[in-house]
Amino acid sequence: MIDVVMIVLMCAAWMISAVLAFRLIVSERGLGDKVGGCLLLIVPFFGPFLYQFVIDPPPKNHLWLQARGPRGEATHRMISIGPVLKRALNRSARMAALRGGSGSSTVDDN
Repeated sequence: MIDVVMIVLMCAAWMISAVLAFRLIVSERGLGDKVGGCLLLIVPFFGPFLYQFVIDPPPKNHLWLQARGPRGEATHRMISIGPVLKRALNRSARMAALRGGSGSSTVDDN
């Protein structure tokens, strides 16, 4: 029974690899991408997953979501705004406790 399941899974993986290889060969990518992608697709079962991560990267973020500043700018911003956010969250938790909500949502100063 297990052998039949493995054979079916391997056949499905080879079919997916064949479809992805055809799409890659027909595409307008360079020769290096085509050869590398086909080599990845030859790997049994894990080939389509490797292909997806290497050849077909995720789309770019919107311009507002991209980190365009110098290295560490986003971290520096979060470190500098951290105390302000903690005070606001603590104030919000105190107000919720006064209104009858649970006061367990306070933020530590650590």
